[in-house]
Amino acid sequence: MLPWKRQAVRDLFVGLLLAVLGLGGCLGVSVLVLESMRRPTRQLWSNVVIGSDEAFVRSTLGSHYKEFERTSAPENYYVSGWRHKVRPISSKILIYMGGDLVLYLWLDESGRVEDIFTGGS
Repeated sequence: MLPWKRQAVRDLFVGLLLAVLGLGGCLGVSVLVLESMRRPTRQLWSNVVIGSDEAFVRSTLGSHYKEFERTSAPENYYVSGWRHKVRPISSKILIYMGGDLVLYLWLDESGRVEDIFTGGS
């Protein structure tokens, strides 16, 4: 191979490598920024745990996005376009939205949180 061709191939390889590393760095920064934006919502939502009662949930998290009773909920009660956990409603579900996150809280017959799921869009 001619010396100038070797140099051209080497320059192309280095350019591609730098482009890949640059894109990877941008992706990493994007993930860090996204998580820092989610942190306040996650911290607030982390106050609700399995066993929390409905009054505590409502006073801690405020207004919910949707609420369904088992007897009147549609079959597909999940928020369209957002991650979710497929499971039946035992008694009631409260759905909260925060930024690009969704929180599902399933309540049992006594009004206590029996299951929690947090997902993104």
